[in-house]
Amino acid sequence: CFVVNIAAAGTVNLLKAKPSFMHNVQRRHSAQLGNQATLTCNALGRPVPTVTWWRDGVKIGDNSILMLNDVNAEQEGKYVCQANSSAGSAEIEHTFLVIEPLRWKRRSRPSIRLREKAVFTLHCRTAGYPPPQVRWYHILSGTNTSLSRHNHTHHRSSSRLHLRMTGPQKAGIYQCIVKSFFPCCEGLEAQPSLSATFNISLSDDSELSCNSGNTQCQKSGSIKTLAASVFGAHALLFCVFIALLSIN
Repeated sequence: CFVVNIAAAGTVNLLKAKPSFMHNVQRRHSAQLGNQATLTCNALGRPVPTVTWWRDGVKIGDNSILMLNDVNAEQEGKYVCQANSSAGSAEIEHTFLVIEPLRWKRRSRPSIRLREKAVFTLHCRTAGYPPPQVRWYHILSGTNTSLSRHNHTHHRSSSRLHLRMTGPQKAGIYQCIVKSFFPCCEGLEAQPSLSATFNISLSDDSELSCNSGNTQCQKSGSIKTLAASVFGAHALLFCVFIALLSIN
């Protein structure tokens, strides 16, 4: 005669639950270069599961909290939290992103006057992580044109824009917009963008000699000023001579 306690068996099964994770758990983390980061993985289940952290198949932690000290770019990537118990196992993937705030390294002055056919270069250089991307735009008469589509009229190399002042159509506002995107997530901006505008206007040679500030133009302006002064002095002497003759 065999006796089976079905109720007891059912009670034993109810005491076990496979590991799981909360639905609203944060799975995307970020930190600035050099700072400290904390990745948290709280697992549920009966019995209480043990938690381990893995990256690229290598075990890197055995606690629900993973600390990353002195954050650097090499630490960016995927981290797997694994929960194990006698009732089973489960895992969840976390993404860690590294940020270095965008900052200016070089910018051209905001207002530039150039003579026709002059060749000029605008600088819009920044630093940061993820590596910044620069887009150039030309705004003239209310029309905003992306310069990346006009390779035959300009050369865009990273954060420098090379153009030739071929006429009034090249004047106007030039704008560079700098953005930083996470490499893991297409279209996800890592931080607020930076932008700079440059007002390019057309001038003739006489205006250039007054505004350019280079040695040659300064000499040209000085010669013109000297010539005008000499001419004025001669004219004054002539007038005095005529007045003396009239008196006599």
